[in-house]
Amino acid sequence: MQRLFQIAGWFVAFLIVILSLVPPSLRPVTDLPHNLEHAPIFLVTGASFQIG
Repeated sequence: MQRLFQIAGWFVAFLIVILSLVPPSLRPVTDLPHNLEHAPIFLVTGASFQIG
């Protein structure tokens, strides 16, 4: 189970990097404020690394 969280953490971190580097037109957009868009993904990443 620990290994699964390690893999998930690295996958989500890689996803953050990829979405940061693609052109803005290709990024997913929501109606949420900027900080509320970023908080969940960083929370999931941090939690995955902490558990892993």
